[in-house]
Amino acid sequence: MRMIFIFFSITLGFVFASDLNVYDAQGNFITKTSRQDAPNWLKNNKEHRKIYIASKNASSQSQLYKTVSPRKTIGKKYWYEVDWNQGVKLCPQKNIKIGDGTWIVNGAARIDSLNCVYVEGSPYTRSILVLYSRDQKDLTEADSSWILVNQTIVELAGKTIKVPKALNYNCTRKDCDAFVTEELKFENDLIVDKTEMRFRDAIWLQESVSDLRKIRNIVDDYDYKKAIDWFDREFYPSVNFNEIIDYPVPYNGKLVMLRSVKDGLDVSWKGYFPLDSVRKKNYALQIIPIDDLVSAWDLKSNGYRIPTAKEWIVLTSGGSSRVFAWGDSVDEKSLSREMNIWCSDKDPGLYPVKQYAPNGYGLYDVYGNAEERVFGFRKHREYPDITLFSIAPFCGAYEEKGILPVCRSLRPYACAKKGKPRLQKKYDSFYNGFVGMRAVRILE
Repeated sequence: MRMIFIFFSITLGFVFASDLNVYDAQGNFITKTSRQDAPNWLKNNKEHRKIYIASKNASSQSQLYKTVSPRKTIGKKYWYEVDWNQGVKLCPQKNIKIGDGTWIVNGAARIDSLNCVYVEGSPYTRSILVLYSRDQKDLTEADSSWILVNQTIVELAGKTIKVPKALNYNCTRKDCDAFVTEELKFENDLIVDKTEMRFRDAIWLQESVSDLRKIRNIVDDYDYKKAIDWFDREFYPSVNFNEIIDYPVPYNGKLVMLRSVKDGLDVSWKGYFPLDSVRKKNYALQIIPIDDLVSAWDLKSNGYRIPTAKEWIVLTSGGSSRVFAWGDSVDEKSLSREMNIWCSDKDPGLYPVKQYAPNGYGLYDVYGNAEERVFGFRKHREYPDITLFSIAPFCGAYEEKGILPVCRSLRPYACAKKGKPRLQKKYDSFYNGFVGMRAVRILE
């Protein structure tokens, strides 16, 4: 019970992080409640049996709402997977008296006369928390439902998965494709974005800049107004922003922090610290070449982050021990179902997300479109008890130990800039294509 209490304490703190609106069952506005007053308001206004609390009312009652079966259930916790713009209808359990309980939604919603809640669909990749509380004096006993928009659950907890491992870096032509397998063990299930993060998502996330700056240790000297100008325009078909709204956005770690703020989760990046102050904590650390500081990420946090290299190789292959989902070598017919294998011949190489078939986990563009950033790890030479990380493209994260067969095989199909010829069919460790990102988080 203690773990559940901690979870809800953290979550509700974010749910009430700004002013919320209180509505009756017909969607009529009752009052506005602040972060501090919301719990007390619920306790003291028992006459309102059929109410709901949301950041805003549903914009349209004509939206198509679906009753969705939960993908995963643990006790009173439920996870639902939906597509962009798909509204969800949730009703109290049948053994609960109609009218009892209050809905709390981190998004737009309305309820009907049977006290079923209609949660408005989102055009952005995110997780929407919905609480159903029967006793406002004890919110730890509330039902929690996570609506995963364009996200999926990949069940890895307790599993040992074999993945291909490169033999060496300086391979000869004869043994370049040779590899062995290694076993990777995982402690947690993951919630994973089905697609790479888009410009559409980045613009929406920037609305939380003011909230991000309130969080301790988060630097606020970043020019967020220029966040859509980081991209190398030579990878895109147009400089018209409206025409590339659904194209992959370049990697920027601030975006996953902003997503955590939006969804009411912990921010996984903890800030900059002197090494000795955090070396014994369960953080992944990156040495910053100024002031002897390290950048610290809590990979066990419930907030968003990019995947580790080991997580990504499993996510990419769909859990297969083979180099690709279908086998150990490139099959252009199979590869073309999941990516545009001729992307470098086009002007330019990138394309909107979700144009090709997903892999076995339901993830899109794992082989094509943007190359994706991951956490790569190594031990500190002077401090063997410390794990250091670097944020690098997936293939680059493995360069110290040897180039993975999947990386060598996909280089000829990497997305190039406008006017650049298709790469030669050999591995070029110095080639840097377009690098994007997708977010993951631990399923609690």
